[in-house]
Amino acid sequence: GKLSLTLYMEDISPNRSMDLEILAAAAQLPVGAKAVKVVQLGKKVTAVLDVKRVKGSVNWQKLPMLGELTATKATMLPLKTTVSAGWDDKNLYILYTANDIPGRKPNTEGTKINKPWFSDGVEFFLNRTDEEGMLFHIIIDVGNVQYAENMTLERKAGDKNILIPKSMVKADYQFKNDHWTCRITVPWAQLGGKPAAGKLIPFNFMRNRRDQGDCSYYTLVPSDKYFTGKQFQFKLTE
Repeated sequence: GKLSLTLYMEDISPNRSMDLEILAAAAQLPVGAKAVKVVQLGKKVTAVLDVKRVKGSVNWQKLPMLGELTATKATMLPLKTTVSAGWDDKNLYILYTANDIPGRKPNTEGTKINKPWFSDGVEFFLNRTDEEGMLFHIIIDVGNVQYAENMTLERKAGDKNILIPKSMVKADYQFKNDHWTCRITVPWAQLGGKPAAGKLIPFNFMRNRRDQGDCSYYTLVPSDKYFTGKQFQFKLTE
């Protein structure tokens, strides 16, 4: 008469799920059993972040910070990484600031074989402004090698992502002894146009780090998915 279940997932994954099948049930509790108070685990709440307009030329260091990235594994190094953003009528501007071990050289394994997901770098998802169910997804490693695609927000059997051989996104990495920064310019044209006033854009910003063959992922959105659907969104503000 009692079912206890504990689910623990250490790795955040966009396609991981769990199914539970109840094979039998009864209308009444067994003799001697007592019902306990139902615990409400809560519901997902939409978090909306403001991305403010850039007035005049872009001052990257003064872009408002959206937040600090979270490690997706408890065993990962607690390296502080922040993401800031701003916009004007032509572009979305994104600034990563990523701390690292002093003296460590960024990993460029993937750069050499044109697979940026095997290097240190950045990755992000932005909902296309012209199609609700489609995301723009891009990985840019520290060697400035890109992998870009348009992909479905909720993957279904038969879905095919559309590769973008050469995106319009521009990135500029700058390296210091104990950190690096990445300045990214995303033309609105790459996303289908500038979003209308008040329109909410699902998103996620991530950092990828490769060390001794292992990949670590840091995410702005503390969710069970790399891309966020309706849980985390931003809107343009003045």
